Amino acid sequence: MKVEIMTTGEEVLSGQIADGNATWLSRFLTDQGLEVSRRYTIGDRLPELVEQLCTRARSADVIIVNGGLGPTDDDFSAQAAAHALNEDLVLFPEWVQQLNSKFAQQGRTVSERQLKQARLPKSAQILDNPRGTACGFVVQIHRAWVYFTPGPPFELHKMMREQIMPHLAEHLGGPRAAFVKKITTFGIGEARINDLTAALRVPTGVRVGYRATFPYTEVKLMGAGEEAEQQAEAFLPELRAAFGDNVVFEGNASLELRLQDEMIKHGFTLATAESCTGGMIASRIVDNSGSSAWFHRGYVTYTNAAKHDMLGVPNALFDSVGAVSTEVAAAMAAGAVKHGKVSHALAVSGIAGPGGGTETKPVGTVAFGLASPEQLVSMLLQLPNWGREKIRILSATIALDMLRRSLEGVSLEPTSKFLKVVSFQTDKL
Repeated sequence: MKVEIMTTGEEVLSGQIADGNATWLSRFLTDQGLEVSRRYTIGDRLPELVEQLCTRARSADVIIVNGGLGPTDDDFSAQAAAHALNEDLVLFPEWVQQLNSKFAQQGRTVSERQLKQARLPKSAQILDNPRGTACGFVVQIHRAWVYFTPGPPFELHKMMREQIMPHLAEHLGGPRAAFVKKITTFGIGEARINDLTAALRVPTGVRVGYRATFPYTEVKLMGAGEEAEQQAEAFLPELRAAFGDNVVFEGNASLELRLQDEMIKHGFTLATAESCTGGMIASRIVDNSGSSAWFHRGYVTYTNAAKHDMLGVPNALFDSVGAVSTEVAAAMAAGAVKHGKVSHALAVSGIAGPGGGTETKPVGTVAFGLASPEQLVSMLLQLPNWGREKIRILSATIALDMLRRSLEGVSLEPTSKFLKVVSFQTDKL
């Protein structure tokens, strides 16, 4: 089945807003077993919309059109569909009734301009939109079923699930039951992941996809049908083994949720001591419900004085080895355990740039510390100078991955080719 996505809107075409709807639609349709063959964006220009509808409907089976259903003069989707069908726009009484009801609940009356949303091509079938005032609709143009959907994501998502997928199943037989199985890695790049996977025998009927989403690399096993899914499930252990300790989570989980499960299971607790990451590690942890069961507190110690006052880092260390050092990172982690009264602590101190670097400690130099009941580990890494934001994101992820590795009982020393280990040491807490 050939499926295409057409996004409308000058703000999308000009780059003023990112096309998040098309991204969501692609992911949603793939998960339903429908492979998207083409995506394109058209501005709010009636002639071009009509031309694209007429052209693409001759080769596609399904076209999802997103946007352009509102009451303003630049909302052309219904008009474009009518032109492509050589039909008139007619007022649909059932949607007029819906509009009257929706507006009455707000103590308002429906204006003539709002009624524009109830004028559709004569042959259209309405797609209900309980979350908005613009109904969706579906028409058949040439060989394609063309579905017109609203722009607001919370309206689009509900309509796709409850209106469009059942219609597709009824009129096109629907896709086979699809599956997507994901393994997310950290520390090995996309090319290396591809090489490792290529050396394995991927089961028939299973496709492999790769996606680099900084700072992770995701590997997906995709296909449709029960037999192919069973083969993919049986192949997963072999894939995990190929990636080794670099697998950080699977499915739709996250590194933070995986840590949460492990920390709660063992009755462990955590505090963070952050300098260059400025609370980013703590924020990522508390993004998840239930984090209060294991995350107790976070210290943002951006200055040397704060590191000394809040965590007890000796002032002599700043003079002798500097704030960005294994010694200071270890002292920060030890202080967070002591003052936070927790079992584990993570510490980060680094130079995120763009200034602050020196010849011996350039931008991207970051020190990490992990205190646990068993040991106190610290390391100094030289990260690539990919800019301040990426250095901070990467530093937070390295710290969280240190905790994961510690809980799994594997080496904490990074093996990634893009991370240079300057020093690494282990001590008793």
